[in-house]
Amino acid sequence: MIFMSEEINSIAVQTEQKGPEIPQNKFLALVFSFIWPGLGQVYNGQLWKGVAIYIGYIIGLLLFFIPGVVVWVYAMHDAFYGAEKINKREIPYIEPKFTGTALFLFVPIVIFVILYFLFVMVFMASMAAFM
Repeated sequence: MIFMSEEINSIAVQTEQKGPEIPQNKFLALVFSFIWPGLGQVYNGQLWKGVAIYIGYIIGLLLFFIPGVVVWVYAMHDAFYGAEKINKREIPYIEPKFTGTALFLFVPIVIFVILYFLFVMVFMASMAAFM
């Protein structure tokens, strides 16, 4: 009987959700999402959710301005309450990997720089045609 009780306790310990060693700062997650939509989710260990929010934000801004702002506000709300839920262990915490975070920041910056230089080259070529 004691053996059965210990086995049940070990199963319960194994299924308990893992939380962060240091509690997630929900205000820091909010600030990250304010600065860069989706970055708060990456801070919370939800890389793909952050990527989806960032893509939704960019598409929303390009199509119409308002949907981009709505996605941005949602990102801040989700990052804040996501950190709170992680601290309460209501949702699982996945330790963010440096490579995922670096790619999340690096790839959009590189794309922006390339598009910027392409725009400048086209603009300069069109200005030279008028002179």
